[in-house]
Amino acid sequence: MGRPLLGFVARSSPVELRAILGVPGAAVFSDALLTPSDATTVRIAPGRPYAGPYAWIERSGGAPSILALSGTRAGNASPLPGALPRADLVAFSPLGNSVALFSAASHRLQVIAGLPDAPKITQDLDAALLPGPPDSLAVSDDASAVLLASGRAAYLLSPSGQTRLILNLSASAALAFFPNSAAAAIADRGAGSVYLMHNSAGDISSGLLAAGLDGLQDIASTTDAASLVLTNPSANRIWTVSAQTGEVRSFDSRISAAALSRIGDGDTFLIASEPGQPAWIFVPEGADGHTVLVPAAPPARPRRD
Repeated sequence: MGRPLLGFVARSSPVELRAILGVPGAAVFSDALLTPSDATTVRIAPGRPYAGPYAWIERSGGAPSILALSGTRAGNASPLPGALPRADLVAFSPLGNSVALFSAASHRLQVIAGLPDAPKITQDLDAALLPGPPDSLAVSDDASAVLLASGRAAYLLSPSGQTRLILNLSASAALAFFPNSAAAAIADRGAGSVYLMHNSAGDISSGLLAAGLDGLQDIASTTDAASLVLTNPSANRIWTVSAQTGEVRSFDSRISAAALSRIGDGDTFLIASEPGQPAWIFVPEGADGHTVLVPAAPPARPRRD
């Protein structure tokens, strides 16, 4: 019997895609999976409960592609004509149903819905229509709402392309929508504060959820929308914050969390993965949470089509 699939990890220079097999605490990397020979960047979409995983691939030969993933095998890469071939910012929705792209070179922001099976570009905006070049992006699962932070402010982008100021910030921001929701969290990195944005039938409001989280960097929601997960790389710390009460729990991440990406179909987060090095994952479990290691994979030449 094969090992259960925990998730996937992608690396660059050179491009490499591997599955993580096993369970937290007893997981290993698979051999390198087949990727297109002209792939330049591979990004794994967030884990989707009860749905197949996929990767977003930028290619030197043209339009980006969607690569379906199954176990330790990769399917055919399906190109997305019209999508930005290269993007400086790529933000998947919480369940990977949509993605927001920004390219400084193309001076455009795109939103693509219906991923991965029926992709459709729902917005394609000249960046001149935005308040400023975005520093960070987030998009809802139905692609109807996009949050962007530019300079010291966070804005909500409507389907018509209009922006609305949501929150003034003391520094840059990390942004995250809740799964299957137009509500979102905004983390002010300078102030160490987290705000909730409620968005119901055009009635938009924001309020403070938690404060005193100095050093916060990234933010994500759990699949049940009950909690937020935040990283503090400089202090090797991870926080979970109740989305209902604002209660904060603190955990030693054991390493500096360089990422925060949900993998698999549950609430397992990849927090560090460097080429040739072990990977680290964080698993919140109710009032508890723990960080576990995935041993480094032996050097191997990625297989290409």
